[in-house]
Amino acid sequence: MEGVRRAGQGDWTKWADEYEWNVTGTLNFIPNRKPPLDEAIRKFRSLWNIIDRNVYGKAYQQVQRVPRFTCIHLGGNGDNPHLQFVAISPIDPKPFCIALNAIWAKFPLAAPPSENSITPTINTERSINYGGHEHWMQGSETYATNIMHLPEKLADPCSDALEKLNAIAKPIWLAKAALAFPDHVQKACDDYNRRHNKV
Repeated sequence: MEGVRRAGQGDWTKWADEYEWNVTGTLNFIPNRKPPLDEAIRKFRSLWNIIDRNVYGKAYQQVQRVPRFTCIHLGGNGDNPHLQFVAISPIDPKPFCIALNAIWAKFPLAAPPSENSITPTINTERSINYGGHEHWMQGSETYATNIMHLPEKLADPCSDALEKLNAIAKPIWLAKAALAFPDHVQKACDDYNRRHNKV
């Protein structure tokens, strides 16, 4: 059984590795106020639908989406749903990371920007492997296919995509997301260096 699960994870990893991801993220909920898994998934889907509509405008109706590979993690006790993802930003990655974090903060029970982590990707392979690291526990259920979008080619965003994203985020959350961004990048770099240099 474990061999089948490992093989499945390899298949997913190979699939995801065909893309050049430039954003890596974790979306969390407020500690001690975690929603049930089905509600968490609905919130994650709603977030990405909002992002897609504002990035691609009317082309959203033609199934234009931000490319993303998404995994649901439940944590060691199985009661901590959160979303791990890699994405291809349709605009400059830094403001996209900040806007995405700020928009997520608007959702009920969503963690504030300081408690999420959305940064430019440091190492694609490590990001993908980390996304699938609960495969041993959940099997293929860890891969959130109803949130995922793996297109054959990239779509062009609206020319005012960033302005639209910033407009739907509350100014206070944009400010907090911008303040949190350097710390998240530094932590991501530190984590990568620690694991990379580990013998």
